[in-house]
Amino acid sequence: MRRIAKDNNGIRQKRTKELLLASYLSLMDKDRNATLSVTDICENTTVNRGTFYLHYSGMEDFLSSLENSCYEELVKAMNQIHALVHFTSEPLFDMIENNKNLFRYYTFYSRGVAKEKWTKNLKEYLQTRSNKWKKYTEEQLDLMVHFLVGGLFTYFVSFYEHNFENKRFLVDSLDTIVTNGTRGMNQLV
Repeated sequence: MRRIAKDNNGIRQKRTKELLLASYLSLMDKDRNATLSVTDICENTTVNRGTFYLHYSGMEDFLSSLENSCYEELVKAMNQIHALVHFTSEPLFDMIENNKNLFRYYTFYSRGVAKEKWTKNLKEYLQTRSNKWKKYTEEQLDLMVHFLVGGLFTYFVSFYEHNFENKRFLVDSLDTIVTNGTRGMNQLV
């Protein structure tokens, strides 16, 4: 019985956070330059201010939590990719499908913390886990990682803007670009 109560509480917390995020996004869609308050977000949804403060200490905590959630989802997807025998970007596209509003925040309203952490994480992974990347200079590795992240991001936005259509084409073409791009980089060094 207690377990069911805990599960329901977790579901309720997740739902509340989703409602707050959806409210934030709808307000930002109306005015991208808006400086939103807790009151603004709560008045735009069924969540009251007291409930907001059960989850977050204020707007800064709310936005930091969104950045952390974005980063955690990206890391989970990248860990799935790293565990595979053959590279595929499909876990990243699955992550976007399963976290539509979080990805929308990441794409259009993020303060860049998640992107910066993800880029750093990817660079460190390539430096430490792969012998072929160790021969690159710091500058070459920075360029390659930014190229990869920029390309991935462009594909993600296309996937999102086209209502999650053509997933197979995007996965296959992105996988080909990444695979061929890394082969080309290896020829440079």
